Amino acid sequence: MRNHGLGPMPFEIPQTWIERAPFLESFHEPWRPLPRWASGAWLAFYALFLFQLARGGGLLPMIDLVFIPIHEGGHLLFGYLGHGFMVAGGTLLQLLVPLALAISFSFKRQIAGTAFSLFCFFEQFLPTATYMADARAQELLSQTRLDMEQVAERAGFGSARQLRRAWRREYTWTPRLARGG
Repeated sequence: MRNHGLGPMPFEIPQTWIERAPFLESFHEPWRPLPRWASGAWLAFYALFLFQLARGGGLLPMIDLVFIPIHEGGHLLFGYLGHGFMVAGGTLLQLLVPLALAISFSFKRQIAGTAFSLFCFFEQFLPTATYMADARAQELLSQTRLDMEQVAERAGFGSARQLRRAWRREYTWTPRLARGG
């Protein structure tokens, strides 16, 4: 299907797919309209959230606290599949919940719910990346003799100063104590 410059091309699901999976029929329905004031309010929320996140503090980034019980529940839920799944289960559920909500809202053709759920899904990669970098730094400090600059570089912090700053925000103990001394 060619567009010929007539605006964005609609996403079309082939009819053969719909015959095999009738639940896809809802994607032929239009999105439910969102009032202009609601669109403006959502855009203001996202802008303020990103501003506060870039600043390193504020009330809105505390939305991550909602995902802590989901994360911890993931360890329990996926723990039945073995140790490896138990370890990764927190992050898996932390990502699966907003993704499942986004899919559900998209089937209901609710654009605000879909957008917010996808925003939460992608935003969850930020604490996940921080968590992984912290774990890598702790591992390098406790199991190697690398100096702080090398640990910071290998863990993705850029410099020992940034590693110490991030460590101070998260822990009550110093990187030196992680090394055992």
